[in-house]
Amino acid sequence: MVFASTYEIPCKTLSGTWHWHRMVIAYKTISGIWRWHLII
Repeated sequence: MVFASTYEIPCKTLSGTWHWHRMVIAYKTISGIWRWHLII
């Protein structure tokens, strides 16, 4: 089973507009190892 915690963070683009991106901060693999990922 994979456990994940997600939340959305604001990201300001070069054009000056704000966009929201979902960010996966952590998930636990089947082997029990914690891994961190950032999805933009």
